[in-house]
Amino acid sequence: MNGRISQQTIEAVKNASDIVDVVEQYVVLSKRSGNNRFGLCPFHREKTPSFSVSVTKQIFYCFGCHKGGDVINFIMNIERLDYVEAIRFLAQRAGIAIVTDSHPHARARREEQDMLTRINTDAARFFYAGLNDSSAGRAARAYLKDRQIGTNIQRKFGVGFARDSFDALHHHLTRLEYPLRLQMDAGLVRESRDGRPVDMFRNRLIFPIIDTRGRIVAFGGRLLDGVGPKYINSPETRLFSKNRNLYGLNFARKTRAGFLLLVEGYLDVLSVTQAGINCAVAPLGTALTRQQAEVMGKIFKKVVIAFDGDPSGRAATERAIDLIEERSIETEVLMLPDGLDPDDFIRAEGGAAFVALIERRLPALDYRLEMARRSNEHDGELDKVAYQEAALQVLLGEKNDILVELKLDQVAENLSLPLTAVRAEWGRRKALLRREEAGRAQSLPPPVRSFGGTSFSRMPVRADDIPPPTDEDDGEREFLSTDEVTDTELLFLAILAQVNIKPSEMEDPVRVEDFSAGQMRMIAAEVLALAEEEQLSQDQLIALSQDVDFAGGKLPELLARVFIVLPEPNELGDWGTDLQRYTWEMRRRQLQILKQGILDRMKTRPADEAAATAIQTQLRECTEKITTVSEQLASLRI
Repeated sequence: MNGRISQQTIEAVKNASDIVDVVEQYVVLSKRSGNNRFGLCPFHREKTPSFSVSVTKQIFYCFGCHKGGDVINFIMNIERLDYVEAIRFLAQRAGIAIVTDSHPHARARREEQDMLTRINTDAARFFYAGLNDSSAGRAARAYLKDRQIGTNIQRKFGVGFARDSFDALHHHLTRLEYPLRLQMDAGLVRESRDGRPVDMFRNRLIFPIIDTRGRIVAFGGRLLDGVGPKYINSPETRLFSKNRNLYGLNFARKTRAGFLLLVEGYLDVLSVTQAGINCAVAPLGTALTRQQAEVMGKIFKKVVIAFDGDPSGRAATERAIDLIEERSIETEVLMLPDGLDPDDFIRAEGGAAFVALIERRLPALDYRLEMARRSNEHDGELDKVAYQEAALQVLLGEKNDILVELKLDQVAENLSLPLTAVRAEWGRRKALLRREEAGRAQSLPPPVRSFGGTSFSRMPVRADDIPPPTDEDDGEREFLSTDEVTDTELLFLAILAQVNIKPSEMEDPVRVEDFSAGQMRMIAAEVLALAEEEQLSQDQLIALSQDVDFAGGKLPELLARVFIVLPEPNELGDWGTDLQRYTWEMRRRQLQILKQGILDRMKTRPADEAAATAIQTQLRECTEKITTVSEQLASLRI
């Protein structure tokens, strides 16, 4: 079927799918506060309801795990479907026929993604040729040989080499008639301090990152020698979000192993695959994210974690267990010898030994209890007091009481104590924990019509009005802590979607450049265009935000958190002034970022006096603009 699902069809599906009716097929919404219903979140374990559904706004949001969005997003999460599949699911439920069209915004986005895919493919070919070049790739080939990575695996994963040149890839892509703007949008080329286009990757072993559709969406690069970060990845693009991609998933998803093997690095994936285990994936140079855990859960019911056997690897394992088990995925752990990663182990012991090690993997609870024992054992002697504390703390986090009972017997045996004594101590701690939780718990989250007694009808919403995460938050991130999207930007977009204001009719119209660089500007361009055509709505904004991730979370979820605390559309006051305030706040932030960049450039001695003068002029002009915007903000009296 050509084209995307028509907006008319999406609207018909949503109109026929009341979010409360749909959610109540999966969740008991037992509490009520104004127009909001509350229940226990279906996406993470909790005892106090933090899952909110707005009857009038037709959105949901969990203040614990931060999932949120409209009825389509709910079905995506609960049924583990993509956006189109969720629409079809709801359409079938409502008996609505699917109609497609070719909306210009959707068509432009598809064309942009196609161009990014093509340029990435040509860049991958260039890197692959660089690795196999007799002279330029000699050091890279020697490195791979030393790591015992064979040519078959290199070819399978498309491993390449970025030459030790500032602009070799740029010139190659230019000869292929790719415009500079596209090269930069793809994250292959960046602008140097003196304004010249330079390659993003230089003198690095290159690992193409391929999504589950077989598209090369980005690259990872390992420095072979010289100064610089050991590993870098492509920046975020319209095609690539680091938080929701996993290296090797394009191959691993086809495995018949019945589980996914989660390792730490690119070379671990190559080495494990070479050993005959075709189910290995790795996060992209960072700790595992919620989005990556969600991606794994859509394909596999079991994940085996095989992170490095050093302290940082064990800490990463603990974090990964929590993230994966939140999604009700069976989690097991491979216990590697101290200080070794999978690649080290395979090179030292061989692939067969690694396969045997996988067969001895432990369920996550057993792993945590074993680590509690090992970390408190010194010179063969167990520190029983410390071990009891650590082991019971592990068991307090387990929800399955039968499993806890079985493990209490194991703890008692290690302590050489009667089971009754250990069970009594565990029961005492469990009761204490429940009392503490009851003391912290609130019967309901506070009403969303006001914050701290401040009425929306009299005062504007400010960034710090958005409530902080509840105690259910595990501390992985603070709300909107990323540089890629700010609370002010989200408030601006959410309010713009609910009021009838054209950007061009503002006193000082908002510009795309007022938003954070990267994905946010791409979204802003589409949103502002729709608002100018008076076509923007809450539904349209959430639909546009699908497949857009920031370090702080998925854009639909971030928007849902804002929408859930805004007043009802018919209660909105003079939001024109507030949109102007947010515009100036965003603009000032971008100018401050620009100013910092100029100051950083000043730390490097300019090439000549003319260059120094130009930088000084840029700094003066930027400072003057910041002063002007600050005065404009000060003129807005509340």
